[in-house]
Amino acid sequence: MTYRGRIQAGAIVLDEPSELPEGARVRCVLMLETQDAQAQNPNRPSHVGLLKFAGIVKDSPPDAARNLDRYLYGRRKQ
Repeated sequence: MTYRGRIQAGAIVLDEPSELPEGARVRCVLMLETQDAQAQNPNRPSHVGLLKFAGIVKDSPPDAARNLDRYLYGRRKQ
């Protein structure tokens, strides 16, 4: 199960109440703001965060997008 929450006064406070057993082992993963925004708005396309990288590759072949696997892994050209 996944629970969401925030840090308050050095402790994790869950957004929704839950009955976790005393002594249960848990794993905490720090969510970056972009991950948190995606979680709050699941209808937002996941590629939106990648747009900041658009256009930074220079001198690529004109068909690089279509044949990316060919250039990366040597696969057959489409």
